Amino acid sequence: MSKKKNKIKKNKDLYRESVLQHYTESYKSETYARQRIDIITIALSTGGIVLGLSILKYIFDKNMDIDPIILKVSIFLFMLTIIINYVNQHIAVKAHNNEKKWAKKEDEITKYGLDEENNIKDYSVFNKAIRILNTSNFIMLIVSIFTMAYFFLFTF
Repeated sequence: MSKKKNKIKKNKDLYRESVLQHYTESYKSETYARQRIDIITIALSTGGIVLGLSILKYIFDKNMDIDPIILKVSIFLFMLTIIINYVNQHIAVKAHNNEKKWAKKEDEITKYGLDEENNIKDYSVFNKAIRILNTSNFIMLIVSIFTMAYFFLFTF
């Protein structure tokens, strides 16, 4: 084999190796996306909902003259946080699954020397949606916590 052909084969092998690495990392990211900080978000939101509902029950049971609208808003925001988190996770799984498909197809093209382009579409819109939902989720959780804190500080 000539030096030039050897170099081309070496570059293809390096490229193939990087694509396989990309596949592995996408798989890890998909797994991580399911287990990450979202668990904490769900736990905090659930705790906020339970605490808020308990306080509402206490207020109504004791016939207290307290306007619970801020507390109700906080409970609603905690619920919205859980919903946004669920949608975010669903989109994240789809995005990482697409990345795996792209990497697998790219590997096949390289491995078998196919003269075709990878027709797996780049769904970067998924990544943008994930960033927006992550940010929304974080903001929603913080606002929920501060809304509940506001209620406790200025009510009792």
